[in-house]
Amino acid sequence: MAKSQFSKGPLSKGLHTGSGTPVNIPIQLLMAAVQGILCAGLAMLACAWVYCRVDIPDYAAPAAAICSAGLGTAVTAFAAAKRIRQGGLWIGLGCGAAYFVLFVASAFLNGQTEFTTIAICKLICLVAFGGLGGVLGVGSGETRRHAAV
Repeated sequence: MAKSQFSKGPLSKGLHTGSGTPVNIPIQLLMAAVQGILCAGLAMLACAWVYCRVDIPDYAAPAAAICSAGLGTAVTAFAAAKRIRQGGLWIGLGCGAAYFVLFVASAFLNGQTEFTTIAICKLICLVAFGGLGGVLGVGSGETRRHAAV
Protein backbone atom coordinates (compact mmCIF):
# COMPACT_ATOMS: atom_id res chain seq x y z
CA MET A 1 0.00 0.00 0.00
CA ALA A 2 1.44 3.36 -1.02
CA LYS A 3 2.03 6.08 1.53
CA SER A 4 -0.15 9.12 1.21
CA GLN A 5 1.15 12.66 1.07
CA PHE A 6 -0.15 13.21 4.59
CA SER A 7 2.21 10.67 6.15
CA LYS A 8 5.31 12.81 5.55
CA GLY A 9 4.85 15.67 8.01
CA PRO A 10 6.07 16.25 11.54
CA LEU A 11 2.82 14.80 12.89
CA SER A 12 3.31 11.47 11.12
CA LYS A 13 5.29 10.06 14.03
CA GLY A 14 3.04 11.63 16.65
CA LEU A 15 3.55 14.62 18.88
CA HIS A 16 6.19 14.53 21.56
CA THR A 17 7.13 16.95 24.30
CA GLY A 18 10.61 18.36 24.68
CA SER A 19 11.58 15.43 26.90
CA GLY A 20 10.45 12.89 24.31
CA THR A 21 7.25 11.66 25.96
CA PRO A 22 4.25 11.31 23.62
CA VAL A 23 1.40 13.81 23.86
CA ASN A 24 -2.14 12.47 24.22
CA ILE A 25 -4.03 15.24 22.41
CA PRO A 26 -7.63 14.51 23.53
CA ILE A 27 -6.61 14.38 27.19
CA GLN A 28 -4.60 17.60 26.83
CA LEU A 29 -7.53 19.39 25.17
CA LEU A 30 -9.93 18.15 27.85
CA MET A 31 -7.65 19.38 30.64
CA ALA A 32 -7.29 22.76 28.92
CA ALA A 33 -11.08 23.01 28.45
CA VAL A 34 -11.65 22.36 32.16
CA GLN A 35 -9.18 25.13 33.03
CA GLY A 36 -10.85 27.55 30.64
CA ILE A 37 -14.37 26.76 31.82
CA LEU A 38 -13.34 27.23 35.45
CA CYS A 39 -11.68 30.55 34.58
CA ALA A 40 -14.76 31.75 32.67
CA GLY A 41 -17.00 30.67 35.54
CA LEU A 42 -14.90 32.56 38.07
CA ALA A 43 -14.94 35.65 35.84
CA MET A 44 -18.74 35.42 35.55
CA LEU A 45 -19.04 35.06 39.33
CA ALA A 46 -16.88 38.16 39.75
CA CYS A 47 -19.11 40.07 37.32
CA ALA A 48 -22.21 38.91 39.23
CA TRP A 49 -20.65 40.08 42.48
CA VAL A 50 -19.94 43.51 40.96
CA TYR A 51 -23.54 43.72 39.69
CA CYS A 52 -24.83 43.02 43.19
CA ARG A 53 -22.61 45.69 44.77
CA VAL A 54 -22.68 48.49 42.18
CA ASP A 55 -25.56 50.03 40.26
CA ILE A 56 -24.66 49.08 36.68
CA PRO A 57 -27.08 49.44 33.74
CA ASP A 58 -28.65 46.30 32.32
CA TYR A 59 -27.13 46.74 28.87
CA ALA A 60 -23.64 46.12 30.32
CA ALA A 61 -24.45 42.51 31.21
CA PRO A 62 -23.95 41.03 27.71
CA ALA A 63 -20.59 42.79 27.36
CA ALA A 64 -19.45 41.38 30.70
CA ALA A 65 -20.59 37.90 29.66
CA ILE A 66 -18.71 38.15 26.36
CA CYS A 67 -15.55 39.29 28.13
CA SER A 68 -15.83 36.47 30.67
CA ALA A 69 -16.32 33.91 27.92
CA GLY A 70 -13.45 35.44 25.96
CA LEU A 71 -11.19 35.10 28.99
CA GLY A 72 -12.19 31.44 29.32
CA THR A 73 -11.54 30.88 25.62
CA ALA A 74 -8.12 32.50 25.84
CA VAL A 75 -7.19 30.39 28.87
CA THR A 76 -8.36 27.21 27.13
CA ALA A 77 -6.40 28.01 23.98
CA PHE A 78 -3.32 29.06 25.96
CA ALA A 79 -3.31 25.87 28.03
CA ALA A 80 -3.94 23.61 25.04
CA ALA A 81 -1.30 25.27 22.87
CA LYS A 82 1.22 25.23 25.70
CA ARG A 83 0.69 21.49 26.16
CA ILE A 84 0.70 20.57 22.46
CA ARG A 85 3.45 23.10 21.56
CA GLN A 86 2.56 23.60 17.89
CA GLY A 87 -0.24 25.06 15.79
CA GLY A 88 -1.23 27.62 18.42
CA LEU A 89 -3.22 29.87 16.11
CA TRP A 90 -5.27 26.96 14.76
CA ILE A 91 -5.80 25.54 18.24
CA GLY A 92 -6.96 28.97 19.43
CA LEU A 93 -9.31 29.49 16.50
CA GLY A 94 -10.74 26.02 17.06
CA CYS A 95 -11.27 26.74 20.77
CA GLY A 96 -13.03 30.01 19.93
CA ALA A 97 -15.25 28.29 17.38
CA ALA A 98 -16.06 25.49 19.83
CA TYR A 99 -17.05 27.98 22.54
CA PHE A 100 -19.22 29.85 20.02
CA VAL A 101 -20.98 26.62 18.99
CA LEU A 102 -21.68 25.93 22.68
CA PHE A 103 -23.12 29.43 23.11
CA VAL A 104 -25.32 29.10 20.03
CA ALA A 105 -26.56 25.68 21.18
CA SER A 106 -27.36 26.98 24.67
CA ALA A 107 -29.16 30.02 23.21
CA PHE A 108 -31.18 27.75 20.92
CA LEU A 109 -32.10 25.48 23.83
CA ASN A 110 -33.29 28.56 25.76
CA GLY A 111 -35.64 29.52 22.94
CA GLN A 112 -33.61 32.23 21.21
CA THR A 113 -33.91 31.38 17.53
CA GLU A 114 -32.85 34.64 15.86
CA PHE A 115 -29.23 35.36 15.02
CA THR A 116 -28.54 38.88 16.28
CA THR A 117 -25.61 41.26 16.03
CA ILE A 118 -24.56 40.36 19.56
CA ALA A 119 -24.02 36.81 18.30
CA ILE A 120 -21.66 38.14 15.63
CA CYS A 121 -19.82 40.12 18.32
CA LYS A 122 -19.54 36.93 20.38
CA LEU A 123 -18.13 35.05 17.39
CA ILE A 124 -15.53 37.71 16.64
CA CYS A 125 -14.49 38.10 20.29
CA LEU A 126 -14.30 34.39 21.05
CA VAL A 127 -12.30 33.57 17.94
CA ALA A 128 -9.98 36.55 18.49
CA PHE A 129 -9.42 35.72 22.17
CA GLY A 130 -8.87 32.07 21.28
CA GLY A 131 -6.36 32.88 18.57
CA LEU A 132 -4.48 35.22 20.88
CA GLY A 133 -4.39 32.64 23.67
CA GLY A 134 -3.17 29.94 21.29
CA VAL A 135 -0.36 32.08 19.90
CA LEU A 136 0.72 33.12 23.39
CA GLY A 137 0.56 29.50 24.56
CA VAL A 138 2.94 28.23 21.90
CA GLY A 139 5.20 31.24 22.40
CA SER A 140 5.39 30.84 26.16
CA GLY A 141 8.72 29.39 27.16
CA GLU A 142 9.18 26.28 29.17
CA THR A 143 11.16 26.62 32.33
CA ARG A 144 14.30 24.63 31.82
CA ARG A 145 16.91 24.03 34.44
CA HIS A 146 20.41 23.90 33.11
CA ALA A 147 22.95 21.83 34.93
CA ALA A 148 25.95 23.72 36.14
CA VAL A 149 29.03 22.76 34.19
